[in-house]
Amino acid sequence: MSKNQVHEWPVDDLRQIQARNSARLHSYDSIWGRSPKRQTSGTKCIDGADGSQLCFVAQVAALAASTAGNPHELGSVHQLKIYNVTTQDGVNLRYIQAGPPSDQQLLLISVWRQTATQWTKQIDYFSPAGYRVTTYDIRGHGDSAKPDFGYHLSRFGADLNDVINSLSLCGVSIATHSISSSVTWAFWGQYLAQRRRVSRFVIEDQSSVLSALDWMIKQNRKMSDAHAGTLLINHAFMDWRDVLPRIDILALLLAGDASLNNATGITWATSQIPGAQKCIFTKAEKGSHFAFWENPELLDQVVERFVTS
Repeated sequence: MSKNQVHEWPVDDLRQIQARNSARLHSYDSIWGRSPKRQTSGTKCIDGADGSQLCFVAQVAALAASTAGNPHELGSVHQLKIYNVTTQDGVNLRYIQAGPPSDQQLLLISVWRQTATQWTKQIDYFSPAGYRVTTYDIRGHGDSAKPDFGYHLSRFGADLNDVINSLSLCGVSIATHSISSSVTWAFWGQYLAQRRRVSRFVIEDQSSVLSALDWMIKQNRKMSDAHAGTLLINHAFMDWRDVLPRIDILALLLAGDASLNNATGITWATSQIPGAQKCIFTKAEKGSHFAFWENPELLDQVVERFVTS
């Protein structure tokens, strides 16, 4: 493959993955309350297709409320834990880990004004599959500390470096969404020695309507408007053209025909990263800006196929 040749990622032949995962995920239905009319003990669940994820959010919220920087473990197959990482400039970042200790490491980075719980459907998919899944509330977001400084992408890239170092992540695949893609690029541009710890990037849709609007707004309000505005302005004017050609690990870029973001941007970015692959979800596949939430089954299967390739 030539340096900048774009490889189209096939999404129409996932039957083997679906068959393999179907029995595995079914075995966890009773634990996570997937049944449409089920209530899970000790958790407030919402009836319907999203019941399992909303039960999971409630459990994460309850666990986070009970922590004070000490590790807590939820007695489940996901082996959910919540901790704090302290950055080099003294800011505490709240993070979640789920799944057994494993060589299959997956780090999910949340988006602007959202929290680690945006990835609950991916945690619910990958942790029972044997992946060690880590996600964190980025600076000023969610239950992480909210200092009056550091709301620029170079610092967010440094925070990512601190998380990777503190957790001794190695051979990790990093999955991002929207603005958090810029966080990984800021990391990549600054920390050359640490690049060896990362094996793959998954970059999703580099913003639109989310079905769980009330829940999303509640997460948004955990960050002040002033800090959110500072970060968004910094993000809007960043130029990554000199960083992309220096990404020398496997990369998969995702976009959707139903997203407000034009997929031509992802196509161009794919052409700039040596050997990168891309996947464009169709409207029928719910290829929106929030495909990770609106069609997690397909997205998770595509990501799993990529990180295990």
